[in-house]
Amino acid sequence: MSAAAWLILSAGMLLGADPGSSSKDDKVEHKPSAWAPSLPGLTQEEEQKLDDIVDRFIQFDAGKLTGDDGKKAKEDFDKLGPDATFALIRGLNRAAKLETSCPAVTIAKKLGKIMATTEDKELLDFAKENVGAGAKDSRHAPVIADLKLTCQTRRAYLVRAKVPDPPPYGSTTTATPTPLNKLTVAELANIITTGKTAQAKQATIEIATRAGDEPLNALASAATTVSDPDVKQAARDALDKALSRLKPEALAEKLKDKNEELRAAAERVSGKSKK
Repeated sequence: MSAAAWLILSAGMLLGADPGSSSKDDKVEHKPSAWAPSLPGLTQEEEQKLDDIVDRFIQFDAGKLTGDDGKKAKEDFDKLGPDATFALIRGLNRAAKLETSCPAVTIAKKLGKIMATTEDKELLDFAKENVGAGAKDSRHAPVIADLKLTCQTRRAYLVRAKVPDPPPYGSTTTATPTPLNKLTVAELANIITTGKTAQAKQATIEIATRAGDEPLNALASAATTVSDPDVKQAARDALDKALSRLKPEALAEKLKDKNEELRAAAERVSGKSKK
């Protein structure tokens, strides 16, 4: 995307918005966004409101907004959905210039959830190109790189699986979600770390059906790193189930694996098989 296009976006998504509906009392009839057809083209006022929510969250997460104001800022941020994608990208780029790490990491995680589930290739292209804009040599470069990789991986899957483009915003047609059994292990692992609890737990079950070391390592990683206790336990259960299908000699090898979580799971499974 050109610098001019980014400046247009930063100023407010006027393209695709209803120019005659800016009053708070009027119902805004949105057209699809010029940059991502699955999202609404918001008015400048709406984009500014989203920017303010993200900025207040950055202040809260950096410890500059406390008490009830800080709590409200966090609640408003948590409620943001895909419609706020462009504001989140702008906020990430601002936060990436700060010394404090939490705002950039948290915003990137929220964006990652959106990118991991969208079927809008144009949105993925836009995000991959623009996350990190203006934040050259940021200490948060690894976080930005991970988010770009999520966009690239998701887009590659959509193309490889020939997933049709989603209907434009406002269409009465609904897109069919991509079945979990059509996703790669890497894509399932991304859902485990970024998706909602129910979806993440289903992803652990799907990974457990796959053969090879990659699924085992993905489940062991999830059982170690995921913060949601329910998902963490689901990953451990799925890991045990996957290991239980191994032949005795293959299971014995996992008892010597360098991954502590994988060794512990192999010990649990071995103990049960001896009873």
